[in-house]
Amino acid sequence: MKSALRYALLLGLVSLLYSCRLSDFIDPIDYPPADRSLLKGPAAQTLSSANFTLTERATFPFPGELRRSNSHYLLSNYQALTMQFARILPDSASSILLGTKSLTEVFLDSAGTAWGIAYTANQQYSLFRSENGTWTPYATLPAMGYHYQTLRASPTEFRFATSTGLIIYDVQQKTIRRQITTAKGQVFLTDYSLAVNDRTLTIYRADGTTALKSVDLTQYINAKKGISHALWGACQDAQQAIWLVVKDGNWDGVLLRFDAKGLQKLALIPYDTFDSGRSAHLSAVDKKGNLWVQVDSEYYVYTADGRWVIPSFPASVDKRYIQVLPDAAGNLLVADGKKLYALQL
Repeated sequence: MKSALRYALLLGLVSLLYSCRLSDFIDPIDYPPADRSLLKGPAAQTLSSANFTLTERATFPFPGELRRSNSHYLLSNYQALTMQFARILPDSASSILLGTKSLTEVFLDSAGTAWGIAYTANQQYSLFRSENGTWTPYATLPAMGYHYQTLRASPTEFRFATSTGLIIYDVQQKTIRRQITTAKGQVFLTDYSLAVNDRTLTIYRADGTTALKSVDLTQYINAKKGISHALWGACQDAQQAIWLVVKDGNWDGVLLRFDAKGLQKLALIPYDTFDSGRSAHLSAVDKKGNLWVQVDSEYYVYTADGRWVIPSFPASVDKRYIQVLPDAAGNLLVADGKKLYALQL
């Protein structure tokens, strides 16, 4: 009798294991799946392409990576153990060389002056200013933890995101004016900042501390125990709507949009191939309402009518180094490491 009971229990356990995945019984590893078929988002091979026309705006003085800093554009490139920098002026198709130096970060303030930060030791940094193509020491920054990013920069005030929070630095007095404790991993936009803690998304004002809304993400994503639901990227459009991508339990990225109507789930981001991790950089929303997203180093467009397409550019453009950036008027620019183009919609 006991043998029959044991056999029945064993048979029941085997049936249960067969009908369920092993991952239902153990905590999953928070690492992207080697089997891409486990991702639920659209495969890049299934997407159609859309042609876009480009008009040349400027030629770079040296090959490099472009990024927007305030309403200006900063070009950088590694040269041996140092870096070379230039300010790009797309309206005049010209550039200004800023000098060569090993720096942790370079940014332009709202007046177009170039500043550089160099790490020294023990979470101490030096601040430099570019003058006539030479980087001149300006000040030693007070201890402020590890510097992550310069959020805003005017001739009188800098805002730094650091490991200790938000630092407001008085440029003329060369001192910290205010220090604000912010959430770990907080992402700052023009008028808002965002943070994801476990399964809760909190939207703050630009000061980083005034919470506007907290949302339970389990209503919008596939939540799974043992998986961190990181905020992969976010951007703000001209209507002050927030677009964001949050990682779900399958390592898919979930595209969400927050506006006056609340938080909306739009789609899962596409995937192609990736190595040790996934990423999503939300570049901008163009004037037709299309969202431009760089996913795992490849660009995709989420159209205003809810479709994913792959952007196609002229053959003369070096597709290996494509970057999509907005300008101050809301138009989009495309850089390929050697030239800057205006994107025609």
